[in-house]
Amino acid sequence: MEETGPTRTYRGIELDEQFIPTVLERLDDWTTRLSRTAAEWAERIALQLGLGDEDVRALRVGALLHAIGRVGLSAEEADTERVTPEEEALLRGSPALLGRLVPDGELNRVINAIVFSGEGYDGSARSRGPRGEAIPLFARILAVTASFLALTMSRPGTTALSREEAYARLRPEAGRRYDPKVLDALSRVLGG
Repeated sequence: MEETGPTRTYRGIELDEQFIPTVLERLDDWTTRLSRTAAEWAERIALQLGLGDEDVRALRVGALLHAIGRVGLSAEEADTERVTPEEEALLRGSPALLGRLVPDGELNRVINAIVFSGEGYDGSARSRGPRGEAIPLFARILAVTASFLALTMSRPGTTALSREEAYARLRPEAGRRYDPKVLDALSRVLGG
């Protein structure tokens, strides 16, 4: 790849083809496990929703990159940190990096999955964000996946819930925090 200007970085990580492995290396063990497990669960949900192979591959990249907001943060900061407008701009301005990591035509969907995954389905999480089905599907899948895994994966200071208990906690938020169709797909993945 020919350099057209200074090397761009995200929190000290070069934006190149080693970006994802480097991000995963710099995350704490729990977040690395969460990121990889999120990619697996996001794929299961996507398949229940009838997404094709290219969509599933792009969603997996989005799930892996979802943790980038945690790079360089303490555990306490990482629990509340969201992608900032500056970081969003950097992601959107780095198509050469992400374009090599995702299928053709999927770049914006991957970025939007990361950017809008913190948006409540009813639009309550951010004043500037979309609502309902206007939130990209990948983001709606990541929102459910991340919350489900945060409840079911043990980490210091917390006790993991069973999958059934975690789903029972998420279900009342259908239509408010989470897309009801995505929650239904999670239920099918769980055998319900």
